[in-house]
Amino acid sequence: MDEKKILSKVKEIKNKCALINIIFIISVLTVCVFLPINFLYKFIIALVIAIVSMIIKSKIKASVADILYDDCDPQTYYAVCHGIYPNGATALCDIQTAYFIGDFKLSARIISSQLQKRMSDFLRLEYLGLLASSAFCAGDFELCADTVKRAKKILQKLKIKDEIKRSFEARFNFFLHFINSDFISALKSLEQCKSINESRQKNTYKLMMRYYTGITFYYSNRPQEAKAEFEFITSIKHKLFVFERAKKYINAIENNSFLPIESISLKEECEKSETYNPKLNKEEKRKAIISAAVLLICVATAAVFISNIPGMEKGSEYKVISSDCDVSEILQTVPLNDRYSLCIFSTPYDEVGVAYLKNYGDDKYSYCVSYVAEPEIYLEQDDGYYINASGNTPKIYFDITDDTALIPKEGKIKKFTFNDREYYFYIFKSEIKYSFFNSCGVN
Repeated sequence: MDEKKILSKVKEIKNKCALINIIFIISVLTVCVFLPINFLYKFIIALVIAIVSMIIKSKIKASVADILYDDCDPQTYYAVCHGIYPNGATALCDIQTAYFIGDFKLSARIISSQLQKRMSDFLRLEYLGLLASSAFCAGDFELCADTVKRAKKILQKLKIKDEIKRSFEARFNFFLHFINSDFISALKSLEQCKSINESRQKNTYKLMMRYYTGITFYYSNRPQEAKAEFEFITSIKHKLFVFERAKKYINAIENNSFLPIESISLKEECEKSETYNPKLNKEEKRKAIISAAVLLICVATAAVFISNIPGMEKGSEYKVISSDCDVSEILQTVPLNDRYSLCIFSTPYDEVGVAYLKNYGDDKYSYCVSYVAEPEIYLEQDDGYYINASGNTPKIYFDITDDTALIPKEGKIKKFTFNDREYYFYIFKSEIKYSFFNSCGVN
């Protein structure tokens, strides 16, 4: 095991994750401090950034699996995993390492411990597949057959990709055919295993298929074909348990002697499963506490953002669901029909805005702000303003003035007071026009 290689890989992964964390913090701060949008939108964007950063970090850490699947080096894989993951999160790594170095007792004990926990059906199927493989290679055929039966029950009801399902079925069928000494059917099942996703198969998978093929040939009295498979396994540099086993079979074939199937009972190890419960060390506990504290701060910050989302003042008959500006006071409401109203409101910055309200039947309203400006600016616009909400709603043309002589006779008028001065809100045209998006602004 190359210690420099391990330290280099661990450092590389940690540095990449640290860079992602820095980019995440800078991105969230930029959104929260500098982006001129509603606090709710800021929170949503920050949440999306957090999810994306977590996905990227998980993919970076998952790259360590290449050491096992491509380089076929389980010991280095184990060391790197324990360098980047806390003890409580290395169960799968421990199982895979134990299996590929040939410590089937340990792999069976860890798998049995994990199977006692709550998990998805697919993950349970994965663990049962590993247990069946461990039992088969250990020669505990009774446990292997029982495990395959349990796994097949789950596989039947799972809705997964057809190629994944066929891969599991072919491997499970191989185990059962071999156990029953039906070597012809076993070889057919192996051919199916080799043909499914052939271009994406990893080196560990290919070597295990070679090993399974070799022992099937050997115990079906086809020693030369078996020898060819075993020689391929030993011709490649790797650290899987099948390397030493292949050498034993080659030696037996060359010496014209018979090598019986190794048989190790794993029943006792499965009963010891409760003893496998790795604990966090002090450093890992410290990191866990820091991570929890950071998460708590993020949640608290999000709560503050949400609590400060602008809306109608308390005690009003309207509850704002979405808004792009602060609302300090509702000045006037203008009913349009049974479903829609307009609302005139003021902001903390001595501005006036108009909102489109839609009644959803539960006294909750959402609105689209048409325009926010000081009333004097409204008076400068000869053509007035318009507003319409999403869906099949009226497009309303309106204006605000302090001179009643400017108001058309047919206009719907509402008077309101703003900064101790009286103004008149009036609608001078209404159009029914379908619009999918919120559209509002100056006409």
